[in-house]
This record gives sequence, structure tokens and C-alpha cells, in this order.
Amino acid sequence: MTLFSCCFSRKVKISAESEGPPAGVSIHWLKHGFIKEAISMGRSEDSNIYEMEDLRSTTHGVIRTKGKNTICPRDGKMGAAYVDCLKGEDNVGPANLMLSYGWGYSIGDITDTLLDYCQSNELDPKRTYVWICCLCNNQHRVAASIKGKRDSESTFEEFQNTFHSRVVEIGHIVALMCPWDKPIYITRIWCIFELYVASQTPDCKLTIAMPPREKARMVNVLRQPAGVENLYKNLAATKVENANATEELDRVRILQMVRNGPGYNGLNMKVNLLLRDWVKQGLLDALKDYTREHNDLTKDTKYANLCNDIAKFMRDQGDLDEASRLNTDAIAIFEAVEEEGNLSNTDQRALADTYNNLGLLYKSQGQYEKAKDEFNKALTIGKTVWSEHDYDAAQTYNNIGLVLDDLKEYDKALEAYEEAKQLVEKSLGKDHPHVAGAISNIAYLLEKMGRRDEAIEKMKEVIELDEKNSGLDHPDTANSYNILGVILSQKGDFDEALVQYNKALVVREKVFGKNSTMAAITYHNIGTVLYDLGKYTEALEQLQHAYNVYANGVGADHPECKVTASYIEMVNKKLGITAQ
Repeated sequence: MTLFSCCFSRKVKISAESEGPPAGVSIHWLKHGFIKEAISMGRSEDSNIYEMEDLRSTTHGVIRTKGKNTICPRDGKMGAAYVDCLKGEDNVGPANLMLSYGWGYSIGDITDTLLDYCQSNELDPKRTYVWICCLCNNQHRVAASIKGKRDSESTFEEFQNTFHSRVVEIGHIVALMCPWDKPIYITRIWCIFELYVASQTPDCKLTIAMPPREKARMVNVLRQPAGVENLYKNLAATKVENANATEELDRVRILQMVRNGPGYNGLNMKVNLLLRDWVKQGLLDALKDYTREHNDLTKDTKYANLCNDIAKFMRDQGDLDEASRLNTDAIAIFEAVEEEGNLSNTDQRALADTYNNLGLLYKSQGQYEKAKDEFNKALTIGKTVWSEHDYDAAQTYNNIGLVLDDLKEYDKALEAYEEAKQLVEKSLGKDHPHVAGAISNIAYLLEKMGRRDEAIEKMKEVIELDEKNSGLDHPDTANSYNILGVILSQKGDFDEALVQYNKALVVREKVFGKNSTMAAITYHNIGTVLYDLGKYTEALEQLQHAYNVYANGVGADHPECKVTASYIEMVNKKLGITAQ
């Protein structure tokens, strides 16, 4: 089946030349008019656009029936676009949104997504008009062109120019993603083209949206133990160069544009950034939805659990302020219920988990003593509910080891790490991916303690486990590359360290983004190795990027930022650059 994800016919002119935004259908009409018409013709909200209108058939569907007896205002011939047949400002008006989507999506999902967008942004559906190709292009002309041959006037360039003009005229594209974890949208070449054009057009706003049911599913999945990990795998698998097309010529030309522009890697990163922001906003919207539906949250442990789960994602994505707010809110609720003696064992475990998460946040901000306090709170309450070989206990001992490591209490840190490793092996098995994480912490600490050869052997063991269990493009694997790079650098094997750092950077940029703190760590490390190799100009570029990310994310007073700043000063002295 042909999948029409593009917004214009490539064979005939079907859109009017106009000044200002073209006509769009109100979201109110989609819900209360178009769907009603579809149902009257034997369709339903679950019907997709193909089922609404089969352009290969001579029998008119829901869309062509509307305008079959109306003169088209563009070419003066019988048969008009659906939008040309609507009257009244509650139903039709100048488009302020342009929908980018696939014809395989159901009209119910399309409508629900747009209604949800209106609600989230406090917009009136009667005054929010969407340019959607199936209703705003003249499908009578598209159907006729399908039967004919692709003529020389309906070229790729004409489609490109027409689409670009629509983007400029409307200025806001809403891209519909469904299902949330593996959107069909990003597998279609014309959808990729639309994202590309929008991203390259100044002042064009690009919003990603999803049906409410997908938003609910996303929240439920991300709250599961492997939810965020699966998200990272999906982000890493995003490759625009693998998108499909009905016409191979279209695919070749669009990919050529991408190569000549930002390149595959550049556009993949752009798409990943959009997807991350989309998931983040979806989670925050879920919190808003919950607060609207529940009046008193002061002792609502379901809300506390939701806050804690979403805070983990926010912390991973670098939104530390939001993560801190959510963790603090969750702890306040749990502790209020605990004071009354009503906190269940399940919620006591959740409270310990929240203490751990807040501790990790403090650790990322360089507040190590506060982090240690939170981890010890988690350990105290956890011991009352954990089993003998509980994985939650392993995580807590690991966190304690991490912060003792930061505080340079190495012997105590090693004890905590060893305890964590034993618990992981007993609770999950010796070949489990988390065992690799436990070993890597021990390896890194051994390096700090001067036991470098032991550390290198430990890290080789870790990388073997990571590549086997998680794959080459997973954050855990990247972390192991980075740690091995650090150890090799300390040993003086700078060339091999640089190889490991670059392997880590490729993954971290793809998964977290170039301007993430995770990528900044590797930029800093690459910069220090280049400094040691005497490549000062290259080192300065890497270190400056790391500093900018740290300063914007965690502040110039953060310990990591200060270390990077000191290296920049050293490089500047080597280059003879005077500090401003």
C-alpha cells in the first residue's frame, strides 16, 4: 500500500498562490463535523486516511464526496478541495498550524492529538485552523494525476518550493508521532523531508505531538524498570538514512539534500533532540493532567510515585531544577504519610528510591555531603523493607560508594562498591548488565588508588559485558569507553585513550545530544588528552564546548566546570592567549 506522508501532489498544481496563510480546517470541525460525515459513510474514528479516501478508486470517499459538485476556486473546474466547501469561522479560517503526518494514521488519533494540543496550550479549537494535506489539497486533482504520468512540470523542485512556501506562510508545524516509542513518522522519507525543511527555515516553530492514549502509554512504559533504557535504545536507532519512500527517486534526492546540508548525523541529532523534548513535555503534561483530576495531593502517594519516576527522566536529561522540585514534592508527601504510620511497604521502598534519586541529583551538582545524607536515609529506611539480596540495596550501596569516591574516602568507597557488586550478582546473576556497571566503578576507583593494571583488566571485562548485553550504541557502553579512556590517559597511553573517548562521544551525542552534560564530560576528556599531546588549538575547542555546556547546565561554580576552566587557562597560556 502506498503511504502518502507528503503534503502536496508532485504532479499537478493543487494549491493556490496566495498572500498570507492558506485556508485551514478548524480542529472543532474535525471533531464535530468531519468525523460525523465519516461515520455517516460507514467509516469510524479508527479509520485511517487511506480508508477515508482511496485515491486509486473511481468511487469517491469521504473527502472527495464533499467537493465533487463544487467548482474549484483555483482552476475553475468541477471538483474542489474539502476545505473549499466549509463555511463559517468556527469551521474554516487562515491556517495557524500545519500538520505533518502519515496517511496511515487514524482520523481519531489525528483529531485527539490536535484537541489535546489545544487544551495543553489553552487554545480555542474553533479558532485553531490546521492545514492538513488530505483536506486542503484538491484530492480530485491528485486522484487524476495518479492515473497519468509524472510530467516534467511536476518535479521534485516544484514540490520542494511549494512545501517551503507553506512552511513560511504558516510558520508552525505540528508533527504527529505514533506510536510513541517507534513512530512510523520517522521511517517515511517525506516526513523526514518535512522535518528537514522546518528545521532549516528561520522562525519556523516545530512541535511534536501524540494522541493522549499514546501519552498515557508512554508514561506507563517509562515508569517501568527498563522504560528509560528502552527509550535510549530507540533514540540511538534513529537513522534518517534508512527512511522508506514509495518513489526511490524521491528518497535519493531527499537524502542528497540532507547530505549536502546538516548531514545524516546532524539531522539524526536534530530528530533525537526533538524526540527527547517531546517525551519530556509529554511527561510534564501527564503531571498536569493528574493535578487537574485530583484536588488534594498532600498525602497522595500515587502522585508522589509519579513525581519520583518522572524526576529520574528529568535528571537524566539535564533538567536538574525540575527533577529537584519533583523529588522534593514526592518526599514531602511520603514523609507526611509516614508520620501518620500509614506508609505501606511498597511506598517505603518508593521513599528510599526517592532519597536515592535526590542524592544523585545533589551529587551531580557537586553537593557531596548532602548527597551522602540522602543515600544514608535511603539505606536506613530500605533495610526495614528490603530482602536479603535486594537489588535496591545494591543500588544504594553503589550510590554511597560513588559519593565517598567523590569525597576521596577511597577505602570506604571500595567497601561499598564491593558490597554493591556482590548484591547485584546474587540478585540478578553474574552475567547481568548491571554487574558490568558495578565492576566499572571498582575499576575506576582502583585507578585512583594507583592500581592501574588491575583497573584496565576490570574495564576490559566490563566492555565485553556491555557490548554483549547492551550493544555498541548504548549509554552504558559509552560510559565504559569513557572510563577506559580515563585510565589509559592516566597511564600515559594518550592515543588509545583518544580512541576510547571518541567512541564514547559518538554514542553520547546521538543519545543525549551534543549540548548534554554527558557529552560535555567526554569533550572535556578529549580536550585534556589533546592538551597532553600538544595539540593546543584542538584542545581549546573541545574544552570550550565542555565549559559552555557545564556553565549553562549546572553553573560556573560547579566543580566540573571549574576543572574545565582551569584547563582552558592552561591551554591559553600555551597558545599565548591573554585572559580577557
